Amino acid sequence: MTYESQKFLLRLVTLDDAEDLLRCYSNSEAQRFFNDDNCDFGYGNVDTLEKMQYNINLWRNSYNSKKFVRFSIIDKSIDNVVGTVEMFGGKHGVLRIDIILEYECEDRLSEFFEIADNFFNDFNCNCIVFKAIPEAIECIKALTKCGYVPYPQTDTWCRKHYYIKTLSRRKVK
Repeated sequence: MTYESQKFLLRLVTLDDAEDLLRCYSNSEAQRFFNDDNCDFGYGNVDTLEKMQYNINLWRNSYNSKKFVRFSIIDKSIDNVVGTVEMFGGKHGVLRIDIILEYECEDRLSEFFEIADNFFNDFNCNCIVFKAIPEAIECIKALTKCGYVPYPQTDTWCRKHYYIKTLSRRKVK
């Protein structure tokens, strides 16, 4: 299972990605933009190759047991892994994007959100939600550009800082 855009390739995460991903997951500045809501394991303290490999094994086991999928993001221009995209589906899909800090900019994030439009069909989603804290200004610009809107808190959805894109809001290409 792979996805491709002009600049990026998404494919299932592998242990060979650990060294590149350690650069992303050991950076506390980048981590503040990550969404670890309801994660069984935390992102903090991923400061060794062994801890990164441990997380990758957890992600692969979760994929094998059909809980969620974690893709590595490869920047095709440098052939390096620069982060991950996680998706877990169902009618209400949840998307996570964890990237190195240099890639936390509107144009690159927009490209990831455009790739994620494929997830509506591939993961059988009516909507996709994504968390972006108010300080994630570039991410919020990209979300808005790609058709996401703030997800209001209700009795059934009480989480803060989420954005939603529904199937009806998909841009037709």
